[in-house]
Amino acid sequence: MKLRLLRSKPKLGLPYSSALTTIHQIASLPLQEQSKHRLCIQRLAEDLQSPLSEITLLYERVLIRLKAQATIQDYLPILASKKIKTLLKAARR
Repeated sequence: MKLRLLRSKPKLGLPYSSALTTIHQIASLPLQEQSKHRLCIQRLAEDLQSPLSEITLLYERVLIRLKAQATIQDYLPILASKKIKTLLKAARR
């Protein structure tokens, strides 16, 4: 099932090819923002008992979409976490 999540077309409104190019998008952020997002990714991986690589890929996809719409950037880790939990719970059903 985890393989299906990574190889299927993303349900996040991004074309498949652009979703694959989002890997390591967090590395281009300022250091303080990077640390917030990395901590959030680690917590999600632990809480959801999912591989860190899978959570990172999903998180970066969701983050890109949310950043495009956000006027206040402070809540992005919380919103991204909630979206990822929802996506993974739906995929596991």
